[in-house]
Amino acid sequence: MDHKTLTTIINGHVLKFYPFAYSLIPDELQAQQLVIDAVAAYLVSIKDESFERLNLNSVPINILAFLYQLGMRRSCHIERSNLIDGDRATFFYSKPIIERAILYLKTHLKYSPSEISSIVGIPITDVVQQILKGKIDEFMLRI
Repeated sequence: MDHKTLTTIINGHVLKFYPFAYSLIPDELQAQQLVIDAVAAYLVSIKDESFERLNLNSVPINILAFLYQLGMRRSCHIERSNLIDGDRATFFYSKPIIERAILYLKTHLKYSPSEISSIVGIPITDVVQQILKGKIDEFMLRI
């Protein structure tokens, strides 16, 4: 893989990155900066690797992992007053960031529990538990 291929892969997944960042930090400017910083962090992390050894399928998952890690650090700086209005949105953003990340990756980006486990860095069993908990919470919200 060369620089052009890597750029094409990253650009092809940007539409996944920003909504995920926004699910972590519900502020447009903060979410945009989070994407920029995560891509930059990923590029720095692979600077010493040869492009031929990079796995094409792992690029978006690795960038999503950087998004999650940076989002975790930055979410403590965002006050609850910045939450979006509306019952469903407020309900979603009132959840801990790890739950929001898992639910977003599963429901919107359709990642498997194994892939989500790689992104958020917790065991697959915990990912499945959070997905089931999120489905129960969503059901209870509808009642």
